[in-house]
Formats: sequence, structure tokens, C-alpha cells
Amino acid sequence: MQRHISPTPGERLLIWRRRNGTSIPEACTIFETSKTIIKKWEQGERHDVPYVELYMLQAWERCFLVRYRNRISLVTMAITMGVHRDTITHWEHGRKDWTKLANYFQSIGWKIDNKYYV
Repeated sequence: MQRHISPTPGERLLIWRRRNGTSIPEACTIFETSKTIIKKWEQGERHDVPYVELYMLQAWERCFLVRYRNRISLVTMAITMGVHRDTITHWEHGRKDWTKLANYFQSIGWKIDNKYYV
């Protein structure tokens, strides 16, 4: 049985930052807080995370979340899949055909659709 993935509030913030190309220092300015707080929000160590709208979670973003939650490094993932770590990064940002990445995660039990509403 395949497992679905839905982002936590901290993961929503992380995905939002990745989508917008917002660095942690820039997020500090936007949310008027410190780097430590931003990191704790994203790691799920604080529960007062500001709400950010994502609307739809793309499949490649869900692949990133699976890797992030399971603490799989880019290097480990690249070795496992037989590709360069930069290829994984491109896939996780939707810049290249990410179907090989989605197929890998589906093979280990994660449901990776094309689009997923959050």
C-alpha cells in the first residue's frame, strides 16, 4: 500500500521558501524573526509557524519532502539512483524530467501524483 505525503506547517514554509527562492535571511525579514526560529519552524521544533499558501504541492516537491523527512542526503540519493547529486536538485525543483525520481519513491511505497492539493 502506498503512503501519501502531506506537508507539516514547517515543511509548508520550507517549500514556500524554495518556490520563491527566499533565503533564510530574507525570510527573517519577511516574518520579523531570527534564523534560529526559521530553522526551528522548518524542522518542526516550534509550532507557532506562520501560515503560507501553497495551493498545490507539485510531485517533485513531494519527492523532496520524502527525502527531507527520511533524512536522505543528496549524495546518498544520487548514489542509490546512479545519477549526479545536481540531477536530484534539478528534479526536486521541477527543472528537469523528474519521473525517474517519482518512480523511485513509488517503488519504495510513496504515492507521488502529478499534483496534490494541500
